[in-house]
Amino acid sequence: MLNQEEFKLFGNGCPHNSEASSEFFKERKVKIINQAPYSPDMNFCDRFLFRNFEIKRSKTTFKNIDEILEFLLDFLQELSLEILRNQYKYYINYLQETIKNNGIQFSS
Repeated sequence: MLNQEEFKLFGNGCPHNSEASSEFFKERKVKIINQAPYSPDMNFCDRFLFRNFEIKRSKTTFKNIDEILEFLLDFLQELSLEILRNQYKYYINYLQETIKNNGIQFSS
């Protein structure tokens, strides 16, 4: 259940700004934090997970849904906690540098 202490971060797309969504958050006194214009470099999943998944997936063909699910589970299980921590640290540094540079992103 949402409470006053929680924040909801989301893209600025139409479904997220619908009258029903706005009313839902307003009734629960949820503070809304709008996201900056979309940038894959500012999205952990796009910058790391999806990119690596696509590289591995591009070398594979599937015959059925079970093979796809097995592939996905194997991919996720291969991600060690150390890899995820390193990527998270890199991501935090990237965001801090972007803030220091007044929103100008540097090459990663």
